[in-house]
Amino acid sequence: MSTADTYELAELRKAAIAVLSGLSAGHAMAAWLSGSLVEGLGNPSSDVDIFVALPGLISEDLPLTRRGEDHGILGLVEGGVRYDVEYWPHADIMNLKRKLDQLPINDPQRNNLHFLTYWESEFIHRLLVGSPLLNEEEFRRLQGLFDAARFARYLMDTAIRRADDAFDDAVGMLRAGQMRMAALRARDALGFSADALLHAHGVTNDKTKFRLAKLDRLADTHAAIRPVADRLWRAEAFIPDTPPETRAYVEEALRFSSEMTERAQDRVRG
Repeated sequence: MSTADTYELAELRKAAIAVLSGLSAGHAMAAWLSGSLVEGLGNPSSDVDIFVALPGLISEDLPLTRRGEDHGILGLVEGGVRYDVEYWPHADIMNLKRKLDQLPINDPQRNNLHFLTYWESEFIHRLLVGSPLLNEEEFRRLQGLFDAARFARYLMDTAIRRADDAFDDAVGMLRAGQMRMAALRARDALGFSADALLHAHGVTNDKTKFRLAKLDRLADTHAAIRPVADRLWRAEAFIPDTPPETRAYVEEALRFSSEMTERAQDRVRG
């Protein structure tokens, strides 16, 4: 089996259904394919991610690779390809839906960083971009439970929080003459601000490794993003090493970070 470079989504779905059949997933409420391959961001080393919604608790008989409080993961290799199968009980999906609904936004005094756990954020995104494997009607119902715009806003707010922290660090380091450290934190601020801009456009994938690919894709439909993507690439790819040039780099990076953050905030304000 190859990956998204040579495989159509239909072929990925066919292989994933075969894996599910071998796992006796017939009792599942719904199952869906998700991850970087489904989003068109994958590569020949990418895993195939399968999600299964269960009507009840996860069976103790499942040979899980990881068992968390609200889900379990079974990792296996078939035909030279790694599959990660995540099992989520319906009750925990509903709890997560309520948690997102109760998320406080538009409150500048509230720090929502880590309001959702890594696994919760991953689940919501993977559901929103998923492709149904079993029981499509139930899958669509589960998808509809989660407010994509609200989730994207949460991701934007947390990205801005991280950008602000990196920005303040870089300013302090610059004042202390810690040029290399300041440059690295300024570059961090750039990345987080770019993430905020992506989320302001409704992107719910928060993976840093795909940042430039996501900007390139967004630029295909929003021409104003193209210069942002090109400018970010230049800033992230090269940091000068002489003190005067490094200082100039930090100052320019912080200006650019502020510009992207402002654009993100302006977009959600409408």
